[in-house]
Amino acid sequence: MTITGPHVKAARELLGWTRGDLAIETTLSVATIGIFEDDKAPRSVETIHTIRLALQDSGVEIVAGERV
Repeated sequence: MTITGPHVKAARELLGWTRGDLAIETTLSVATIGIFEDDKAPRSVETIHTIRLALQDSGVEIVAGERV
């Protein structure tokens, strides 16, 4: 399962992080985080992996769920 902009935003807010905080944790720019969260451009595999690792290292794991 790939992560989406809304996944990242929800996880970031769950942690109490700003976009700047996530940028620091990932070494990505705040602009890149914003573009990712707002679904404004295709995502590279590297960016997805970097964000997922930062969230997982902070205790948030995004998993596929069953739609009800």
